[in-house]
Amino acid sequence: MKMHQDIGSHVFVSPRLAAGMKAGVSLLAAVAACAAWATEPSQKPLTSQSGSTPPPNVMITIDDSGSMLSDAMPEGTFSVNGVNVSLISYWVAGFPGDPRKGTTYGQCYVPAEAGSNSLYQRWFRSPDINTIWYNPEVRYQPWLKPKPAANGSGVRMADITNAKAAPWDPVTTGLNPATFDLVTKRNITTTWCTAANYSAGSSKRSFSPGIYYRLKPGAKPDSTGSFVLYDVNNVDGPYAPDVKSADRIDCAGTKCTQAEELRNFANWFTYYRMRESMAKAAVTESFFNFKDKLRAGWGRINKSNATAVDGAGASKTFSIVELGVKQLDATQLEAVLTGVQGIQSWPSTPLRTALDGVGKYFYKRTDSYSPWMTTPGATSAPGNAKLACRRAVNVLTTDGYYNDNYTAAGDKDTTASTFSYPYDESKPDQNPGNYSPYTYTPGRPFTDAPNKYTNTLADAAMRWYIEDLDPTIANKVAPIDGDIAFWQHLTQFTVGIGVKGTLDASSDTAKASTLAALTKGTATWPDPSKGNPQKIDDLWHAAVNTGGDFNSVKNVTELTNALSAAFGKAVGNTARESGVATVASTLVLDNIKFVPEYKSGAWYGDVLAYKLDTNGNVIGTTPVWKASSALPAFTDRNLFTWSGSEPEAFSTAATGGVDASGKALIASTATEADKLINYIRGDTSNEGAASTYRARGGQLLGDFINSPPVYVKNLVNLGYDLLSNSNWQGGYADYVAAKANRAEGVVAVGANAGIFHLFKGSTGKEVFGFLPRLGFGHYATVAEKTYGSDSNYHRFFVDGPTVESDAFIQPRGESSARWTNVLIGSMGAGGRDIFALNLPTADPSAGLGADNVQWELSGHPDLGYVIGDIRVGPIQGGTLTGHSGWYAFVGNGAYSSNGGAALLVVDVQTGAVVKSIQVPATGANGLGGVYLLRNAHQEVYAAYAGDLQGNLWRFDFGNGADTSTWKVSFGGQPLFRALDASGTPQPITASPMVIAHPSQGYVVLFGTGKLFDESDATSTSPQSFYGVWDDTAAGHLGGNASPFYGASQVVATSPYRSVLVQQTINTTDVVVGTKVVNGQTVTTNERFYKLSSNSVDWTTQKGWYLDLNIMGGQRVVYPPQGVLTFAYINTIVPAQPAAQCEYNSGTGFNFVIDAYSGAAPTSPVFDTNGDGVVDSSDTVVAGAQSLADGIDKLLSGQADVVGDQPTASKCLEDKEGRCPAGYCLTVAVNSTGEGQEMCLPDKCTIDPSSCTPATHVITDRVWRQILNPPTPAAAPAP
Repeated sequence: MKMHQDIGSHVFVSPRLAAGMKAGVSLLAAVAACAAWATEPSQKPLTSQSGSTPPPNVMITIDDSGSMLSDAMPEGTFSVNGVNVSLISYWVAGFPGDPRKGTTYGQCYVPAEAGSNSLYQRWFRSPDINTIWYNPEVRYQPWLKPKPAANGSGVRMADITNAKAAPWDPVTTGLNPATFDLVTKRNITTTWCTAANYSAGSSKRSFSPGIYYRLKPGAKPDSTGSFVLYDVNNVDGPYAPDVKSADRIDCAGTKCTQAEELRNFANWFTYYRMRESMAKAAVTESFFNFKDKLRAGWGRINKSNATAVDGAGASKTFSIVELGVKQLDATQLEAVLTGVQGIQSWPSTPLRTALDGVGKYFYKRTDSYSPWMTTPGATSAPGNAKLACRRAVNVLTTDGYYNDNYTAAGDKDTTASTFSYPYDESKPDQNPGNYSPYTYTPGRPFTDAPNKYTNTLADAAMRWYIEDLDPTIANKVAPIDGDIAFWQHLTQFTVGIGVKGTLDASSDTAKASTLAALTKGTATWPDPSKGNPQKIDDLWHAAVNTGGDFNSVKNVTELTNALSAAFGKAVGNTARESGVATVASTLVLDNIKFVPEYKSGAWYGDVLAYKLDTNGNVIGTTPVWKASSALPAFTDRNLFTWSGSEPEAFSTAATGGVDASGKALIASTATEADKLINYIRGDTSNEGAASTYRARGGQLLGDFINSPPVYVKNLVNLGYDLLSNSNWQGGYADYVAAKANRAEGVVAVGANAGIFHLFKGSTGKEVFGFLPRLGFGHYATVAEKTYGSDSNYHRFFVDGPTVESDAFIQPRGESSARWTNVLIGSMGAGGRDIFALNLPTADPSAGLGADNVQWELSGHPDLGYVIGDIRVGPIQGGTLTGHSGWYAFVGNGAYSSNGGAALLVVDVQTGAVVKSIQVPATGANGLGGVYLLRNAHQEVYAAYAGDLQGNLWRFDFGNGADTSTWKVSFGGQPLFRALDASGTPQPITASPMVIAHPSQGYVVLFGTGKLFDESDATSTSPQSFYGVWDDTAAGHLGGNASPFYGASQVVATSPYRSVLVQQTINTTDVVVGTKVVNGQTVTTNERFYKLSSNSVDWTTQKGWYLDLNIMGGQRVVYPPQGVLTFAYINTIVPAQPAAQCEYNSGTGFNFVIDAYSGAAPTSPVFDTNGDGVVDSSDTVVAGAQSLADGIDKLLSGQADVVGDQPTASKCLEDKEGRCPAGYCLTVAVNSTGEGQEMCLPDKCTIDPSSCTPATHVITDRVWRQILNPPTPAAAPAP
């Protein structure tokens, strides 16, 4: 029962105070300055911090073998619509006389006769069969020039406007002939191929150079009638499809003109017709997209001579590598691309030798041009330093099957590594990241055992992965996405161009399935010597062995995306955030964990679903689904927004789409707004180095950082059959029963590309998306090519908390009120905005449209950045005329226009702010998360919330029909004011928790502290946790004065602590965790803390407090949670700034205390001795150290107070006997789904007479907001 830890976890963003705020300024003064010094939340992560990560070394190794000159792919026999086809066996070419191919490659040419009945001619000249051939749906743009413009953007080479003289090659000089006539139909005498494996010999045939074919939709390509003939030079026949594709933005009309089509065809001929030219285009585009974000070099597989590759002054020589790695600035970009675009393919395919050559370039370099140097070539500091966390990858692109003699690797992937390191991985100071292992032990899916093939491509790759490439550097390369090595190593990303193996790697899903079979042993890696397809399997195996990835591509778009994905993975690290959202309020075997994730630098994300076991741990490693894999095409996505008065489609449609005023918020012109709308929807036609917007590499979901997932299905029963309004309560039971019959649910979560998503629970398919109008003005920012750089690092969009509830309202588009499932969300750090959706009762994933957007609220002067819990319910006593009677209670958050703190009461049906209850505290302020008190009918009569000035407020609601009774309680005084021992206010940002007092009223539990501003991360202001007694009788309104202060005003000198019992943390007698290893008791990294057990005399005292003093800066920013009679408290200490390549995690301290007194438990709760059970041999402690990785969520499923009773506890089934009899097993789950088990004494079980019955219902389904993400380990390049 150890505390599991995860580096880099939960996140939550917060407002920023002035960067120049000086230490020593009181919190009150700082808060007062907030309105003047900051207007929005900080975008900088604060909980954990990483020093800047150096840009990775990226070597690209390009296949320059003769097969790259081919005009056709894929190779071999393949299936199209159930028919086996084959394109090439001889060295077949498409255009006679091609001087790039020579006499050897151009053995024969494929005819282009308009009247021919040749099926092979149709296959070869159709993009539906030959995926490299001209496709009229694609806009073929010239290559980017190697040298960028002065502003850093790409500049394209010239369009081919004279199709009668189209260059064979855009950069190669001396070709004879230099051009080819793509217009004139003529007779040509040459050797013709009429089948993939048959030459008809030399003869004269008519040749129409502009012919191409399209396979009819769904047709089998086994008859000539299945194809439609086009000729770009046709005078009286079709030259192009009647309707252009959406990607053909080079065409002005709905159909491309013949001149436009001919230009596109000529561009394809010159820039894309061969595998080699397609590869050059993709490499060029991809490197431009990552300019200034990585360090790059390049090589080619047939460079056998060793030369100096690192520039002037370098003496070491290398084969394969043409240019060593340097920062990809304009100069290096030009040098790399000039070389790549000048490749002349011809010789063989020595892939294994090529991987060895690249590995030797990185291996144990002691010269000043080492790729591990901060600045290769520098001889003095800081350029000559070697950084410990720089990543190195090689991207190998090939269309062929290796044929070199190679014996250097042996059988690396079936042999345990034998090298050693001067470190002890068990010691935290020598292995601070807790990484393992240091050595390679053969195992699936890496090894090819039991067959043990030797000197494979996978062996060659493994040679440079399992050994430390520079033992003189510390090992701090962060493991990512299956790449477990943290020493200096070389990861391989391999790309097969037009080739495939025997193992299914056709999609991410197929790759995952195949790898699962390889891991289980139900599949094995085939013998590469058995044939060419098996060599492509070996190409994938090389990537798997080194933590990289493999892609088989069929066209230039897929190749560009594969290269961009490889570069993006090198630049950015995946960080997974948010808490666990299980699919039931009790933990059962089929629970699901929904994990939002993001990729730094590239700033995209995904949502993954995993199954959990009964202890909250993930089952297996393969997700049930990934949202990115089920995302609809951009034209088919079901996205909506708000016009200011009603919902509308988030589309460019003239009717029903984004209105003119909305487009004006997005861009300066309607045309540009339409482009941005489509870009946000997922259109990729305008992205890339020479296009308008930032390239996303096929990753179209925004980054999911702060918005926790909410699963909406059949989880909520709010007890509204007890309502006093008979019109409402009568149908609630039937409504809950209808929800219980739901076969499907949705996962609701916000992303920072501007969309609040609903994903289908069973498949992950996006079924709905809402885009708050307030975010429109920032779409241009996220689309900018500089997004992710230091100057335009990142923005939050839809990033706030979400609450699911039920309400009796009139859903939009309907004529009467009914019970409705509602979601209320916030933009969080993204904007001063909240919104509501209504969901269908039968199936929340089906039939969603504009009317499911209930409202959006922004622009209210009291509305700030809402990051605290929102609550929903009806108010007691009646219904206000003109309103639904159902309200959202919203703490207004920081940075409202008015600058104060207020509780907003918002009509759930209309979004109208019915009343803003402003608190009387002066100065800059904001109200945090809300907690509601409800009467026996589940109607709200009071609420609690704290503010940034340390005031804990009670709000009373005397009569739902009279807003004058909605007011601050106690005559405008706070219930309590939190001040530290020196009288400094302690800010309250998290929602309180409430339990019934044994006499009357409630004990309100809350913690102090904030993490809104950059200055907060370094603040060491003392913070505390309180339990204060509001003796107002349950169901009654507060009196005229606070029970703490009588009739006097609250002032800083009030002796408030004198009426509270102090509990203390013992910081000297810290309990060190132990465990038994091989019969020996050894210490662990776990630390446990003792608390005092002082009793509270409620006849003279009004509560208790606990100062948080384990570390300076310790604070509470998460709501407390209840189980039995205990409170579970998360406290954190933010990390301090880290040096480059260093990571500083925040520290967490979790406590279990008696909720009534704040005292420590009287019996062991934690397994301090690590023997797997909690018993008398464990030490009695109340706290355990963890990481500041977000809220550790109790799986015991506590809910709010119902009426005047605390909710009944829900303990987990203790199948393994972890706890003593009469004790409750509960688990606190962290961001990874791993849990810390605790055994709590259940007084009601031990002594039933001491407890009274309690009714359990869920009163609001709320997932807590979490703290800022740890600074990503792969920050953008400086």
